[in-house]
Amino acid sequence: MARCRLALLAAWSAVAVFAAAPTHFQVSGIYPHLATFNSQGECGTGAVVPWADRLWVVSYSPHQPKGSDDKLYEITPDLRQIIRPESIGGTPANRFIHRESQQLFIGPYAIDPQRNVRVIPYTKMFGRPTGNARHLIDPAGKIYYASMEEGFYEVDVHTLAVTELFRDEQLKEPFRRADLPGYHGKGLYSGQGVLVYANNGEHGKDALSKPDIPSGALAEWDGRSDSWTVVRRNQFCEVTGPGDLYGNRNPATDPIWTIGWDHRSLILMVRDAAGNVGGVPSRLRPAGSDAAGADGRAETAVKAAPRDPNARINPRGEDTPPTLADRGNWHAYRLPKASHAYDGAHGWNTEWPRIRDIGENDLLMTMHGAFWRLPRDFAPGKSSGLGPRSNYLKVVADFTRWGDRLVLGCDDTAMSEFLNKRRAKGKLAAPGQSQSNLWFIEPAQLDQFGPAIGRGAVWLEEPVRHDVPSEPYLFSGFEQRMLHLAHEGGAPATFTLEVDREGDGRWTKLRDVVVPGGGYAWTVLAAQEKGAWIRLRCSRDCSRASAVFAYRNRDRRTERADARFDGISGGGATAASAGLLHARGKGRKTLGFAATSGEFYEMGDDLKLRRSEEAGAAEWMQQNVAIPADAVTSDAASILYTDEAGRRYRLPRAAGSVGGGRALREVCTERDLLNCGGTFFELPAENAGGIPKVRPIATHGRRVHDYASWRGMLVMSGVDSNAAAGNAHVVRSEDGRAAVWLGVVDDLWAFGKPRGEGGPWKDTAVRRGVASDPYLMTGYDRKSLRLSHGAATTVRIQLEVDIAGTGHWLPYATFEVRPGKTVEHAFPADYQAYWLRVSADADTTATAWLVYD
Repeated sequence: MARCRLALLAAWSAVAVFAAAPTHFQVSGIYPHLATFNSQGECGTGAVVPWADRLWVVSYSPHQPKGSDDKLYEITPDLRQIIRPESIGGTPANRFIHRESQQLFIGPYAIDPQRNVRVIPYTKMFGRPTGNARHLIDPAGKIYYASMEEGFYEVDVHTLAVTELFRDEQLKEPFRRADLPGYHGKGLYSGQGVLVYANNGEHGKDALSKPDIPSGALAEWDGRSDSWTVVRRNQFCEVTGPGDLYGNRNPATDPIWTIGWDHRSLILMVRDAAGNVGGVPSRLRPAGSDAAGADGRAETAVKAAPRDPNARINPRGEDTPPTLADRGNWHAYRLPKASHAYDGAHGWNTEWPRIRDIGENDLLMTMHGAFWRLPRDFAPGKSSGLGPRSNYLKVVADFTRWGDRLVLGCDDTAMSEFLNKRRAKGKLAAPGQSQSNLWFIEPAQLDQFGPAIGRGAVWLEEPVRHDVPSEPYLFSGFEQRMLHLAHEGGAPATFTLEVDREGDGRWTKLRDVVVPGGGYAWTVLAAQEKGAWIRLRCSRDCSRASAVFAYRNRDRRTERADARFDGISGGGATAASAGLLHARGKGRKTLGFAATSGEFYEMGDDLKLRRSEEAGAAEWMQQNVAIPADAVTSDAASILYTDEAGRRYRLPRAAGSVGGGRALREVCTERDLLNCGGTFFELPAENAGGIPKVRPIATHGRRVHDYASWRGMLVMSGVDSNAAAGNAHVVRSEDGRAAVWLGVVDDLWAFGKPRGEGGPWKDTAVRRGVASDPYLMTGYDRKSLRLSHGAATTVRIQLEVDIAGTGHWLPYATFEVRPGKTVEHAFPADYQAYWLRVSADADTTATAWLVYD
């Protein structure tokens, strides 16, 4: 491993000369001239790898197993972009460095140290290449390729001769098939005598709308047999180990990691070759079993537990209970999700989460909108030290260290919105051409984006068996932690909390929490309650139970926006440069700006905003990029958002906020940015949960007129005419009459701490027992409630919470509100839920008002 790190460090240091490069325009780490384009519905960045004194990049189209107009890019140390003539496109996301032959394999290309490029044509190796791995039998002479549809090949590293091992499922001619459950392959790695493959999706109509159906698979193959073994039936992405892109240096003993998820939480799994945790061979232990050893009870429970997430899938695709031997040396750990925008049983919303060596003590992992710190020796028995760094909004498909900076390859602007279409967008033309870019950041910035939040469950509205331990769930790395517990049994249930304090597999009791029959309880996990992992047991069988964790780090932002936003209109009397924004097509690769005053402007990669007299350009934008007037509505109580199914949800409003601008747009592929009530929100696609899984990003209170994605940047209009002098993020037109703001979507974290006020009722006529609309609760810091009514007698008002964004409501408290009085309630600092709602026990006029700050 030390030699692998030295090789990586040599590759990184070879390009640590950015200061000597010619001057290129850049904004927030985006160099516009490095943007990539294609003619397809999406243009993502599949892989970024330093090699031979260059940075190599491949772009991809959404489904092109036979090739496309995507390119192989060679980026020089002075940031010149060279399009290699050998390019054949496709949908590549694989990358691998073969030690013995000294070649980089990236997409269908093999690149030697002299930067000679050879190509494996798709006629010889059909499919969408998603991963490479060292060969199990001839690692010096061959490597493995895997496609996203279970095509497996071995390639001779010298001749590039291709041998088909398992046929891609898109090809219908008879041949040996992997026949794995799920589809949409992602990760590939080898070690410990097996080739490991992950997919993260599912075929079928239900996968397009139900994120909680069985989906995806993790599987392994011994390199010789005709069949694969399914390890776990869940959605998995990255598969890797300490050897990173080179493959494990000690394949017989080095661990293999994979990161995935289900509707409950993230799932991190590790294949442990040592087979020994706390003195017990791991092959004989279910994940989460006692360090004292499997005792028969655990084996029975694993086999009998309903909806066991570790159930194997037989050749017919049906769930079959695993034996302990089936579990092999794999161990599972659950982690919280920062964002739900990556959910979806089809698997399309993730791109390629990665685990990479970036030259620090720990590895960097990306998953579900969070940067994670993963210890490079993470394994059962040494599982402490994993934790979040910050939350992010960009869709990151690969990343690498290059010189003294990190380069993140992103998926920014898709001409197709796929399943992400909404009424609230109105008649909004798609970007004229799909495009993405590289994002250059300093390593320290990994800790400086959005404050880390994490939500997840070990059980979610499902059967739970008596005394069967849950899988381990992350217990460290967050400053504020709480646990929601609920069940539907008629008698009280005791939930026992146990912790693995040091990450060594030894479990001790923390405490008990008693939940009344058919009830709900919550508990704060105090700072002095320490440990690496936590798990739960229940004192009785429950037909339906939930154990949901809500974590966050303290939000140290203030209400004041960072200076980079100086000039964005505050909504006062000062005139602002407002207008419509659109990434133009037909090969222009420019940004169009149709000012509200009628003029049309255009911007190229030199970041100069020039007036254009192009006939019909402004009129086309006014007709096709217009801002709908009714995307969201509001009343005296709050902002009202109605989703595609007609369901109503209420959101806070910032004090003094002004409206009138665009409310909804996709600025990162397959998820939306919602701007209403003076706050930007991340809004997952409908197939990933939609508005019930929304989260606030920042509250600004400004008059942002329009916003769009272009060349990897976030562009906003609504710049004060007399402000922003000296702000490098503001670009004024050459005639001085127009201006736009440029940055990246993750600049928004610095726009102001989320805050707001409002509620489900404001002097509202309410009916007895009729619940209010849901009102957003998640993602805010300090929260308080005021209740009042106009009745002549005391009214009991019940407050309920939705703890997981699933629409399952639980009783938080009932407040007795006397006539003419106001009841005030401050929520505990650690308390978090997705939504709240209220109901009264009498017809009356009532107010339920919340203040978040």
